[in-house]
Amino acid sequence: MGDLTAVVLDRLEAVAGGDPGLLRKSEDELRALEVSDSYGVVLAEITSRVELAVHVRQLSSLVLKQYVQSHWSREGELFADTLVSGPAKQAIKKHLLGCLASEESKIRATVAYAIAAIATWEWPEEWPEFIDTILAGIHSANPFLVNGSMHVLEEFSSDVSDNQLPKLAPILIPELFQVVSKETYDLRTRCRAVTIFESLTSMVLIVADIYPEVKGFLQPWVDQYLAVFSALLAAHCSLQDLQLLPLLRDILSSVTQLLTAFPGHMSPRVASVLQPAWALLLTCQPLYLQHCVNGLAELPTLEGMLFVLFDFISALVELRSLQKALLPALPQLLHLLISYISITDTQLILWDDEAVKFLEDENDDLYSNSLRMSALDLVNSVASTNRLAGPAMQALVVAINKHLEEAEVAKQQGLQHWWKSHEACMVVMPVLAGGVSEGRVQYDLQQVVLQLALPHMMTEGVHPLLTGRCLWLCGKLVSAISPEVLPRCFSGCVTGIRGDQHMLIRICAVIAAHDMSLGLVDSAHLHVMAPFAEALLVGILELVRLDLDGIRIQVLEALGVLVAVAKEAVCQKSDQIVELCCQVFVKCCNDPGVLTVLEEVFSSLAQQPSCQAAILEGFASLVVKVLQPVGQSGSGTGLVAAMLDIWTQVVLHCPAPLAPPTVEVVYPAIVGALLKVDDSAILQSGGDCLKAYLTKGVEQLGAWSTTSGSSGLLLAVEVILHLLDPAHSEFSCSFLGPLAIVLIKQVGAVLGEHLESVVRSLLSKLHTVQSTAVTQSLLSVLCYLVHTQLASTLDFLEQVPDMSGRSALQFFLLLWTGKHDSFFGKWDTRLSSSGLAALILHYMTTGDPRLGCLETEGEEFGGDNRGIVTRSMKKAGKVEYRRITVPQKMVKLLIDDYQVALESAAGGGGAGGGAEWEDDSDGDEDEEGEGEEDLYSSLLGGDLNALCELESEGTEFSDDPLMQVDWKSYLEDVLIKCCQAERFSEILPALMEPELQTLRSLSKP
Repeated sequence: MGDLTAVVLDRLEAVAGGDPGLLRKSEDELRALEVSDSYGVVLAEITSRVELAVHVRQLSSLVLKQYVQSHWSREGELFADTLVSGPAKQAIKKHLLGCLASEESKIRATVAYAIAAIATWEWPEEWPEFIDTILAGIHSANPFLVNGSMHVLEEFSSDVSDNQLPKLAPILIPELFQVVSKETYDLRTRCRAVTIFESLTSMVLIVADIYPEVKGFLQPWVDQYLAVFSALLAAHCSLQDLQLLPLLRDILSSVTQLLTAFPGHMSPRVASVLQPAWALLLTCQPLYLQHCVNGLAELPTLEGMLFVLFDFISALVELRSLQKALLPALPQLLHLLISYISITDTQLILWDDEAVKFLEDENDDLYSNSLRMSALDLVNSVASTNRLAGPAMQALVVAINKHLEEAEVAKQQGLQHWWKSHEACMVVMPVLAGGVSEGRVQYDLQQVVLQLALPHMMTEGVHPLLTGRCLWLCGKLVSAISPEVLPRCFSGCVTGIRGDQHMLIRICAVIAAHDMSLGLVDSAHLHVMAPFAEALLVGILELVRLDLDGIRIQVLEALGVLVAVAKEAVCQKSDQIVELCCQVFVKCCNDPGVLTVLEEVFSSLAQQPSCQAAILEGFASLVVKVLQPVGQSGSGTGLVAAMLDIWTQVVLHCPAPLAPPTVEVVYPAIVGALLKVDDSAILQSGGDCLKAYLTKGVEQLGAWSTTSGSSGLLLAVEVILHLLDPAHSEFSCSFLGPLAIVLIKQVGAVLGEHLESVVRSLLSKLHTVQSTAVTQSLLSVLCYLVHTQLASTLDFLEQVPDMSGRSALQFFLLLWTGKHDSFFGKWDTRLSSSGLAALILHYMTTGDPRLGCLETEGEEFGGDNRGIVTRSMKKAGKVEYRRITVPQKMVKLLIDDYQVALESAAGGGGAGGGAEWEDDSDGDEDEEGEGEEDLYSSLLGGDLNALCELESEGTEFSDDPLMQVDWKSYLEDVLIKCCQAERFSEILPALMEPELQTLRSLSKP
């Protein structure tokens, strides 16, 4: 090993020397040594040898840390091929533990990381003494060993697993309390102890549902920790030493975690923390204003403290028992929060350099990790909490007025940052506007526009952000602005959107134009914008032409609103609009946000007859051009699918009848493309597009034909048969159901043998399908035929043999009744149920032997006494089911559907208890629909995404009578008719007691 040590030392010296010629060679040679089992031991020895140069030991510790990550455990994310042997691991751990007492902090830090990584993989099974060893180091008199040991615990606790937490928490929680409460430990050590405690508390909240006992480990210590935390906060809330900020931050974060974990217990006890926390909020304000808002200093520890303070206040707001106590402090609290909303000089410099970042940083819909947005979120939280909302709005008025008065004084004194208070007040003004609209407070919002926004908007020399914010505010308050004042606001937008303005102003002008136009859509004042529409459109089109990544969607959204409301101006610019939108589409065809907005723009254009020529010349020609190479290698799937989605909206929204090129040129191009591909995205979008054609222009499709004589309707049949081709993936049929149903609904009576071909292919495909969503899609077509053409459908299915030689009717009925309870989506479930209802009433009336002779599976024998039934048991045939007839099964399914309808009609909800440790949250949230996604997920497994897409595309059936009927009454009526039928005696033997109780509860006819 001596030779290996010398080699490693030599290579470490070469690396530390920094010679570029030797550096890479030495690093490669060190990596080559990793295959040696002794290599890690040598590195550990070098790290522990105090006689060696510090830089060599430090470099050795870094290399060792990387070696541990790569070779210690096969579970490591960076694991390489070679695994360290057991004896080598023991030797390395021994040396590493010895290095925790090193006087060099960088060596201690690197070694602590390596030890924590090892413990993550080995404790407690393979290294049971780890915790005792580290705790012994913390209890030692050696300050370096204490520091190193605490560093290990900090790293280890930040990555502890769910399985380790129940074993770690009862050991560490008492030990950490001793460190936090004893002044013999230095500030850094106590701060680390609080950080570890905060990490453990956070983990407790995460895993409490899986391991309920972990809360029990923490619960007995809550009061003791709270007492120590309160004392430390009270002693240091004046911030005489800013180095204490990390300690105070972690203490308050821990208290917030305890509030979340034990709201009922903490509510009456948290008062001891309120006073020092409030003092901290007050003390931080002048520091933040001086160094951050009005200076270029970066104080991450101060901002971190404020983030935690906001989280703490947010937790208090959610506790009912503390909301009353917060009322007197609301005016000052909101005044402070507006101060923290003030824009910082650092942020202004960033926006000056890259103005498009403004939207990313200020967008409410995007996650923004800024103190400004966090303060605004807290203002919104306070103002939207029911028990605080009224007083909060009154307090917000006081806070805003006070800031405006202070800003005026600062302006008179010549202070250059006076305008930041005005801008911050404008940022919170929409919150106040919400209170005004809800009747919680009275405030003249138009005066805000007249006295605050318009003067700054028209004044030269003010900061671009203030001018832009004035425009932005006009858009947010448009509903409160009179028609006499609106022209001044629109005029400001026209000026602000010009190309010679600062980009911040142009961006805010776009937002204002969007909001004002949208706000006037349903008002009597829409005519006010007419004189400004063309100029706004020109400015927006210029920004579209610039095609800047950060503002593209907002610019297109503004364009979409203008296209919808300013029709005369749009008519004059329709060629430019279509051309620019096509360019954006080609570039951004894989951006869902951009595509959604483009769909709206083209939909609005399509509704205007004067824009038809521009669409056909610009976009329709692009559609045909893009579709021509489909099926060839290199054709873009995303581009084609996205284009079909947009063209679908054009077809749906354009006036009837469809323009001839739409049917004669674009439609055959779409069909031709669909017949060449098996890509599910293209087939889905294409299917939706064909549905749009069938919905909007079915007569035109029937009248038009290709040169070969195929009508437009037969082309749609060809596409359906193509989707059902056995050679294609089953997922090509995921969205076939709605397309086939729309076709049958529109022209089913004239399809004749073509409809029969579709049904035969569909039955054949059903034999091979595995996916729940695809099976439902195909079955829904047959359900629709049963629902609308019962007799002819039964006769046809009886005559068609399936793959096993029996009638397709038997196959369909057994599959349908077996899959009905896994149907999802309102339309599909109702369609299936109504088909069952029609079929069972047919049987009750006629006694159709084709139904009565079929048997299927009912309940399993033994019921609840069988215990858990696994999938493997079912596959192995170990689960036995009762045999019942298909009519009996149908009635049972309809009873289940009726029970679901009853529960849905009844709604419901629950209330929690009032025990000391239980919930004390505000409880104002609307819980309607809670758990629906979990329900769907449990039914469908991996098909949940397919559900969401199917439901979102199901609007073509929204006007169907099935969607309008009182569903509970409908099912009740069907079941009553069944009960009154003579053949109901055949059903009774299969019904269980709960099902019989449901039938007894039915209303009498």
